[in-house]
Amino acid sequence: MRIEQILTMVDYSMTQFMNSHGLVAAATKELVGSNFDFFADLTSWLSGIQSFEMGVSDVVLVNLNKAWMIDNQSMIRLSEAQNTQRFQDYASRSESSFWVSEGSVGGEGIGKLRPSMVRLVKKFPIYSRKPSIIVEAQIPDYQMQKWLSLAGGDGGILMIADQKGSILTASGPVAGLEGTLPANWLSEMRGASNAGLFHAELGGREVVCIYRESAYNGWMYVSVSYVQTMTQDVRTIGWTTFALCLGILLVTGALAIALSRNMYSPIRRLYKLSTGGRPRPEGSFGRAFNCRESADCFNADGIGPEGQNRATAIPAPRLHGVQAPDRSYEKVRLGRARQVYHAA
Repeated sequence: MRIEQILTMVDYSMTQFMNSHGLVAAATKELVGSNFDFFADLTSWLSGIQSFEMGVSDVVLVNLNKAWMIDNQSMIRLSEAQNTQRFQDYASRSESSFWVSEGSVGGEGIGKLRPSMVRLVKKFPIYSRKPSIIVEAQIPDYQMQKWLSLAGGDGGILMIADQKGSILTASGPVAGLEGTLPANWLSEMRGASNAGLFHAELGGREVVCIYRESAYNGWMYVSVSYVQTMTQDVRTIGWTTFALCLGILLVTGALAIALSRNMYSPIRRLYKLSTGGRPRPEGSFGRAFNCRESADCFNADGIGPEGQNRATAIPAPRLHGVQAPDRSYEKVRLGRARQVYHAA
């Protein structure tokens, strides 16, 4: 995760500074005017840790033995500084390097008790029960929120919590959480594995929680998504897919009909030319219609299948534009004579 990579870079830069000759010399320096050049160099060394990519807003160096401190704003004695109790608390801890979250900011929901920043603390000498120097790098909450927004959450809320379950930062407000993760969530996260997912209830709504525990500092990266929102998204995707497929089907059908008509038009023209432009329908009506143009459909009396008279049904042929004489009556009379002859 990108956030963890940045935190590791901050830790690496701090470690390099803790191993520098300047820090070793700072352990024995007094805050007096004769050491002004040294403190000017020390300030520039501290500024080198505060790069834009790492998001460090300030680096504080405290000399507990000589009782002075230096940061971006000033170089003062501890007796003149405020909120210095935390450095005594840092000195009493057994770890030589650790992350802490302190302070709070206003807001709604999850932001009420959220820390205003996180701090990386390192002590010198390392593993000493009574360190002489404490260095603190500060990363503000808004910077961590920016990293979370860049990481994205697939529509859910991303959160970072420390080992105790205190929420350090979040990409957005979550109703029902007041600064710490619920106890049942922590029991699920501290189960068999350091990553997984589970279903829970938050503010009367069902949620899906995906979590991963950091191997670097033990923080928990948690993604919270509402099941109702996920279902709505799936339903919207389904209707969109259905509408898209239906549109493609309609367009394909319209194109197929248009192309078939264009392909059949030459055949239709040839058919009309061969039939004189008159269609030949099927069925009883079609047979009656076709009998108007063929003498084979009439019986010996000259009567067609629909009762029409041959003399009037079949038009007389034309020869070179001249109407030929109608001899249909003679043919009918000849047919009747044949019937009488055979009957006799």
